Amino acid sequence: MWFLSKEVLLMNKRGQSLIIFVLILPLIVFFIAYFINLSLVSLESNKVKGIVKDNIETIVQKNIRDLSKIKSAIESNNLDAEIMINTDDIKIKAISKEKIVFDNIFKMNKNIEITFCGNYQTKKIERC
Repeated sequence: MWFLSKEVLLMNKRGQSLIIFVLILPLIVFFIAYFINLSLVSLESNKVKGIVKDNIETIVQKNIRDLSKIKSAIESNNLDAEIMINTDDIKIKAISKEKIVFDNIFKMNKNIEITFCGNYQTKKIERC
């Protein structure tokens, strides 16, 4: 290697670093997007949980049994709702309509579903 100058050898090493960086960059972007997606799913799940829990607490406390009122209250928050009312029990299953940014890339097109049960007599609310 006596015929190559120091400058040529240094440029070669810089080129290798650039190629390695270009090869690793998509992996870095992929992991960042994946963690952003997980965070957005978690935020949406907490939002749905809070909405359903607040609504079912109000419904049980005020002894509301009108299905159309309950359904409209939950669906006004961009959620689909399945509601079952027995004599003393209510069960609300809410499904989020929101699409998360990177769901198509990661094939995570699962809807966020939260279900809460409440009892009109005991005023007890729990996740079921």
